[in-house]
Amino acid sequence: MGAQYAEAEMMVLMASILRSVAFELSDAPIPRPVLTFTMRSDGPIMLRTRAL
Repeated sequence: MGAQYAEAEMMVLMASILRSVAFELSDAPIPRPVLTFTMRSDGPIMLRTRAL
């Protein structure tokens, strides 16, 4: 029960933060995808944020 509450609380927090910013790609190179069961990149995808 505690873990489910913490997850729900984190989702509400993230949703409220994400409503106030916009994301765009930075100048960092985009990593190539690694084809496994799920599609993952071989490195981080760097984003810039700006307030809306």
